[in-house]
Amino acid sequence: MNAILYIRSTFKSYNMWLRDKNGKIIFFNHGELTTYSKCSQSEELQNLSIAATSLLIEQSLNNNIDSFEIKYVGPLRFSMLNDVLLDAYGINISLIKDKTPIPHNLCFQQRSRKMRLL
Repeated sequence: MNAILYIRSTFKSYNMWLRDKNGKIIFFNHGELTTYSKCSQSEELQNLSIAATSLLIEQSLNNNIDSFEIKYVGPLRFSMLNDVLLDAYGINISLIKDKTPIPHNLCFQQRSRKMRLL
């Protein structure tokens, strides 16, 4: 059975939910950071994603799901550790789609123009 895995990550939270082809939500997980230092944020986000993936594997095995389509939004990608966890339990990834928006103005604000009066 195929399912779609949605991942939305920010620099402060990591959300993951799994839907089957009919639109029924099978699994949902929400994790937030507890540390505020820049050094440990990436490590904690990685730990949140691994913990969510292990819970996801448990739910997918209970519901006889053998392949995923992954759609993610945000700066934290679906890491190689999560791929190894899914491969170890025999779950295939058929599609990975990145829907992260890329700004066209490089995130700079436009400068205000100075008007000279004569």
